[in-house]
Amino acid sequence: LHWTIHPKKSIGLYQVGGKKRSPWYAKETLGQDAQWIAQELDLDFKKSGAPVFDLDIVSQKITECKTPLMIGDLEWRVSPKFDEQGNCTNQDELRVDFVENTTGKWKVWKFPDKNKWRNQYCVSADCSEGLEGHNYSSASVLDRELNGNKFPEVCATLHGLFDADLYATELAKAGVFFNFAWIAVERNNHGHSVILALARIYRHLYHKDIFTKG
Repeated sequence: LHWTIHPKKSIGLYQVGGKKRSPWYAKETLGQDAQWIAQELDLDFKKSGAPVFDLDIVSQKITECKTPLMIGDLEWRVSPKFDEQGNCTNQDELRVDFVENTTGKWKVWKFPDKNKWRNQYCVSADCSEGLEGHNYSSASVLDRELNGNKFPEVCATLHGLFDADLYATELAKAGVFFNFAWIAVERNNHGHSVILALARIYRHLYHKDIFTKG
């Protein structure tokens, strides 16, 4: 039972900044952190999971997002050829086209400048298990050349449920399309499967070198 419909806890109900409050609520929140309040009082479980970013600010920023120039899919023009071990043998010859499609996987705000340097763009990839009802996988293509901007521009995004092989293929196509961009994949449980699948198609992968003494 949410406190706002409780006969005693809701006495003196008022609003502050569009959010409901009461004398009982104000007393209960004294000395408590935002996560506890979200979980125990507001029953707001999106905010109770200790998110990295302030979700109110994220919600505000979402309303400020620009409409993408196009929505569509990335399709192989020159597709991968594989050897007996399953590794791509024609990585340098791979080519990808963007095909406009209102129900496509990719949203594009800025198309690649083919006259710029090869590694001008980078792709960051957040990985999920890809199962219905679970978290989504998400990838962003960024322009590494700031051009006077404070932060890199987001050129394109991918968001959805994909198994490891399909997600790896989409990332590889994005890398090729955006001038053979560097791709950085989240190295978590599901990310390892994506990295293994992606490495068979695409070589421009960001990695971390770890050095030990002895």
